[in-house]
Amino acid sequence: MSKQTRSPHPKVAVIATVLNERTSIAALLTGLSQQTLQPDEVVIVDAGSSDGTFEWLQTAKQQFPKLVLKVVQQSGNRSQGRNLAIQNTAAEWLAITDAGCVPVKEWLAELVQTAQDIAAASHWPVVAGYYQGQAKTAFEAAELPFALVMPSRVNPQHFLPASRSMLIDRRAWQLVGGFPEHLLVSEDYWLARTLWQLSKTTHPQLQFSFNQKAIVKWRPRRNLAEFLQMIAAFATGDVRAGLWRPKVAAIFGRYVIALVWLITYVVTGNTWLGVGFMIASVGYIVWSWWKHAADVAAGQYWLPILQLTSDVAVMWGTIRGGWQVLRR
Repeated sequence: MSKQTRSPHPKVAVIATVLNERTSIAALLTGLSQQTLQPDEVVIVDAGSSDGTFEWLQTAKQQFPKLVLKVVQQSGNRSQGRNLAIQNTAAEWLAITDAGCVPVKEWLAELVQTAQDIAAASHWPVVAGYYQGQAKTAFEAAELPFALVMPSRVNPQHFLPASRSMLIDRRAWQLVGGFPEHLLVSEDYWLARTLWQLSKTTHPQLQFSFNQKAIVKWRPRRNLAEFLQMIAAFATGDVRAGLWRPKVAAIFGRYVIALVWLITYVVTGNTWLGVGFMIASVGYIVWSWWKHAADVAAGQYWLPILQLTSDVAVMWGTIRGGWQVLRR
């Protein structure tokens, strides 16, 4: 698209939260300052950083004179931070991203262009942008299919916005009472799914759209331990949010079958059961490589390891989330 979007449009604020992001926040602000369409305001909530992030942000107003930067510090989770940021701006359209992300130059222009198209029909825009992984190692490259929706798997009709790259009408945020502050993770998926359901039932004025050109770049986790923690946290957040994904049931089902199969073999000593179990295990490892190999240019040998780690993390996170819900 051209570097100029239609004008006028409602005021747009970029919203982000940070916690100990001193090494990454400069890249985010640099990306925002280079946007072909400048936001009317950038509101950042610091959740109580101890690494100098807040102090650096206080001086960033001089370093990035193009940005109308507002910085608030208050302890809390990401949902609380985003809600507080939105409460600190009067902008009608809210473009949301995360620390650790770097928007391409056309990111905001693309989001606003799509929102304008929706608003022209008197609808409330909910725009999903996209994201690209910035892998610096073979491990990070192999991790991307587990952490992001790869281009080959994007379904534009059902692609829900995530907090890395999205724009919503303020009225949509108000309609659901903001981000759910009891959730530590999966809060953006809860918000998007709830708005999607409302758009199909009681609030047809909500309209979703996907713009694959509204890209932010994101670096994945650096090692296996960080990856496991991330996936487990997502699984826990899903349960706490009342979200149940079919693939979670499939993962539990696979391992229940494998456990019963293995126990039966040990008890009976049936050779064919043992051979079958070995063949099935090798088949699972090959499948875990094959399903993502086309999307991974480097580090394909990591794929089976990441699959098994992801399985463990999903099951552990789901069980942990269920226990937390029961203890409420």
